[in-house]
Amino acid sequence: MKSRKWMAGFFVIYLLCVLMFPAKASAQVSYTEEPTGEADTIYVAGNPDLFPIESYNDEKGEYEGIVPEVLKIISEKTGINFTYVSAGSENRRVQLAKNKQVEMLTAYTDTLQADKALSDKVTVMTVTIDGRSVEIRLAFTEIASKQLIISVKAALHEIPEHQLTDIAVRYAMDTGNGKEKDQYMMILIILLAVLMVVILIQVIVLRRKSRKDKADFFTDSVTGIGNKKYLEQKYVLNISENTRSLYYVAYIAFDFNHAEEYMGEKETENILVYAANILTQNISDTDFAVRLDEGNFVTVFQSKNAEDAKNRIVQIVEKLNCYQELYNKKDKVVFNAGVYDLAEEDWTCETAVFNARQAYQSAAETQTACCFSNVKLRSRRKEEKLIKMQTSEAIEKGEFMPYIQFMVDRSGKKICGGEMLARWQHPTEGLLMPARFVDIMSRNGSIIQLDYYMFEKACQCLQRWREKGKTELFLTWNATRTTLSEKNFLERIREIAGKYDFDHARLVIEITENELEENKENSLRNINGCREMGFKIAIDDLGSGYSSFMNLCEYPTDYIKIDREIMVKSIVQERGMVLLGGIIEIAHRMGILVICEGVEEEHDAKVKEAGCDFIQGWKYYHALPQIEADKVLNAQ
Repeated sequence: MKSRKWMAGFFVIYLLCVLMFPAKASAQVSYTEEPTGEADTIYVAGNPDLFPIESYNDEKGEYEGIVPEVLKIISEKTGINFTYVSAGSENRRVQLAKNKQVEMLTAYTDTLQADKALSDKVTVMTVTIDGRSVEIRLAFTEIASKQLIISVKAALHEIPEHQLTDIAVRYAMDTGNGKEKDQYMMILIILLAVLMVVILIQVIVLRRKSRKDKADFFTDSVTGIGNKKYLEQKYVLNISENTRSLYYVAYIAFDFNHAEEYMGEKETENILVYAANILTQNISDTDFAVRLDEGNFVTVFQSKNAEDAKNRIVQIVEKLNCYQELYNKKDKVVFNAGVYDLAEEDWTCETAVFNARQAYQSAAETQTACCFSNVKLRSRRKEEKLIKMQTSEAIEKGEFMPYIQFMVDRSGKKICGGEMLARWQHPTEGLLMPARFVDIMSRNGSIIQLDYYMFEKACQCLQRWREKGKTELFLTWNATRTTLSEKNFLERIREIAGKYDFDHARLVIEITENELEENKENSLRNINGCREMGFKIAIDDLGSGYSSFMNLCEYPTDYIKIDREIMVKSIVQERGMVLLGGIIEIAHRMGILVICEGVEEEHDAKVKEAGCDFIQGWKYYHALPQIEADKVLNAQ
């Protein structure tokens, strides 16, 4: 903006300098009463009555004005000498052209009756006369040579526009006399005044645009509330050493990518605007709310204590989660929040937002409305982040160890199969159980790498058992939801299994019913593909969800694993025992084998009485390292 002001100011100064110090051109155009005697000159007939374009000055005895100045420039560029012929008291320009006494008519405006005597024309400039636009031209008569016409036109086109403007302004100031000069002086003053007004308006417009650009810089374009830059600025201005202890930071968000995929871009924008309105309606003058990016919002607010702060955010989240009901939408939008209490060292907002976001992630994972950030939570999140960074490298180093928990028949005396399990032999933390790493790996996507790694270990184990004559044993492998929904799932399974020699019917793919519900179409396609390759399918944790029995109809199932909670109920409730027996009976009638898992001493008699086919649990075998499991089999 400053550069534009400077250019406008420079233009005004330049224009005033032109007016005050007009340039003096050297005279290269002469004047004669009659067109005779000179062979090396071009005779022209001027217009004595078109001030300031062209006029005859009686005192000086020569033509002057804009066109004569242009003619001098052309003369300098081409080397052609021009001689004005006196028009006489009755302006005999037409007669001079018809008599073929001149080669050119200057300041020609198509008002003369000379067109029949002319061969060509070229425009010098366009002016307004009596309210109409008039072209001022140089006209060539019949005796003008073709070379003359070409040279004059070329030289005229080379004259810059600003040079013609300088000449026009100078003659408006310095020529003419009496009333004519006063009129043109007044016109020039008015033009300068208009120019100054235009410059002033431009400066105002630029200033307003600058303020708007500044506002846009701090405003989210979709919701109209502040953005991340606004948060950074507002945080520093509003939160001082004296007020920091009063403030809390809440990180509130929803799954933006899921909303865009299933609800569309427009509907997702509506959700963003709705969220911004709810946030701004529920903050006071000392608070402020911003949208960081995607579906992520931050509210900085004052509250009397942590409990009050959490309750306040929970109420906001509840209102946000009413979107589906308020607008009668098919898909549900779920907001979660994390709250952080500002500490003395939180001079900038980065740490505060980071801690609030960690609490939000915990809320999203546990499906709670709001989690409050504390030292314990932050320590756990830090540990999770470290584990997340180490998982891929740990798989490559072989730190994940295959463990097997055996299953026995109903008599409890014979091993019939086992379940392949993963344990992480961490170099500093020791042996880590799946609860420490599976959820973390599922969130960062590395669980896919671990799943295929364990599938290969299962294939290796089955080949080893076949080589040792243990061909009747089966082994189950757990496929997580992330892996099962992969587009190239079947190709990877086929590729890995193809490297080993074993009966595919001995490998059972375990899938939890929750994983089936996530993506039914894709799950069914991949399960059917596995069945075509000869693998068996087991539904794990049957009885823990609302659609368990429907899954038995929809999916090709060979085994079911009954949820441990049903066995627990079978001990203390008669109805629990009826339910356990009923599930097993239904499964058998559908040709499905039943595994009861998590069986301990107190459950053993009940599951045998109910008629299950296989038993898995600490009553018989703990999970064993693969080497130890092989020793058990060899001893059997």
